[in-house]
Amino acid sequence: MNIQNELGYITKKTFEALSKCIKPSPIKSDLYIQIIADFIRFNTILSVARAGTGHLGASLSMIELLTEIYFRSFEFDPKKKDSKNRDIFILSKGHGTPSLYATLAANGFFETEELDYLRRLHHLEGHCDISTPGIEANTGSLAMGLSKAVGFAIA
Repeated sequence: MNIQNELGYITKKTFEALSKCIKPSPIKSDLYIQIIADFIRFNTILSVARAGTGHLGASLSMIELLTEIYFRSFEFDPKKKDSKNRDIFILSKGHGTPSLYATLAANGFFETEELDYLRRLHHLEGHCDISTPGIEANTGSLAMGLSKAVGFAIA
């Protein structure tokens, strides 16, 4: 199996194969989570480098957290994105958006090839926007995520 596509990104099939190993193998799940995080890190760096702009520090500082949330601790299913009982993730730190995009692509919300269009008009915005599959709320001023999350919880 080729783990990269023609653009150099780690493929969705690679992430699917790794994520299938997490639950059946709890003893090795930390290893699989770390491999997934490393691959998400690779896709994040590649997309920011190709865009020529982005906040790597903010993005790279949260990859392990995103990997844990999206691949082990919570339940996210791109096929059930409108379910009332779905888990919701709100990003307040908009500068970390490139790593969230890489995580969403790894989780199947869109193709990894779309990462090549980071910060391009009519594609992946520089900050989270609800027009992107898997994004529940736009990012704005820092700390707005808390009030948005409370609103989702109450609703």
